[in-house]
Amino acid sequence: MVDNSQQNLAAGIEVEENQPTVVKEDGEAEVEVQETQPLPPEVEEELCSLFHCTSGSLRAVLSTVHENPKELLTLLKSLSPSYVAIKVRFDSHKRGEAGGAFCLLCRGTSGEIFDETYWASSKGIPEG
Repeated sequence: MVDNSQQNLAAGIEVEENQPTVVKEDGEAEVEVQETQPLPPEVEEELCSLFHCTSGSLRAVLSTVHENPKELLTLLKSLSPSYVAIKVRFDSHKRGEAGGAFCLLCRGTSGEIFDETYWASSKGIPEG
């Protein structure tokens, strides 16, 4: 894409402001149409799975925000969970009872761990 606004002005060519144009050698202006690149199928499939939406819905959202990346980031942050809890339980081989557990609490948008709880014992997992 080339913005030849000075050449357009000198040649007396009127085009819409902020519209990328190319001036041909014969003085005619040709407006380039910028199309959004389609997402690779694997990326589209992963995003649809992540946000539980159809590919048509995803394309509709992306087509409305393709000119403003900040708007897309705001949209993605609003769709992501605020917090994520990862809970793991370890079972004892001898008796089939719980031998330990841990829980990590993470911020949904950054993945930053802000709370960790660990437990290991031959007794049962405490309540709460």
